[in-house]
Amino acid sequence: VIPTVINSSQIPATDFTLYDVVITVSDESTAYYTNISNNAPQFTNYVNGGGLVQYQMATQGGTNVNLAGGGIMTYGNSQNQNTGLIPTHPILTGLTNPLNGTSANHCYISTLPPGSDIITTTGTGNFPTTIEYELGNGSVVATGMTWEYLHTSTQNSAPLLGNATSYTFSKVNSIPD
Repeated sequence: VIPTVINSSQIPATDFTLYDVVITVSDESTAYYTNISNNAPQFTNYVNGGGLVQYQMATQGGTNVNLAGGGIMTYGNSQNQNTGLIPTHPILTGLTNPLNGTSANHCYISTLPPGSDIITTTGTGNFPTTIEYELGNGSVVATGMTWEYLHTSTQNSAPLLGNATSYTFSKVNSIPD
């Protein structure tokens, strides 16, 4: 895999169809998330055409983010424990509940796109923190969990980033046209 890294201000001029997978990352500036939100139709068109998007959206501020297909990632309800709901899902491979982390999530999905599978929720209140959904000919994985931070920790949730990335790339060329 040879990645191409762009600044969020370059999203409007970037032809996503040149790529099998688009991954956004967590812990970025408000401008970064605003650019993603403002370009949600571009992400939607890409996924509808067969693209794969992995949204890592553990924002650090009060920014809500519009996702492909009408989902909304909402800042808040940070908790130290999340719960895996689909133990057989590849993202949860080898993990047991609760999914621990110092601020295991910063965000939750307040508006679910139709047909969303809820993979993880907050430990208290059961707010969705990781979802997967198909849109047109493609699919989306979106999380408000702090995968990149958890990855470097000794918490039991450390494998989430690796599991999710392996899972997303396993879907390349497996979504029907």
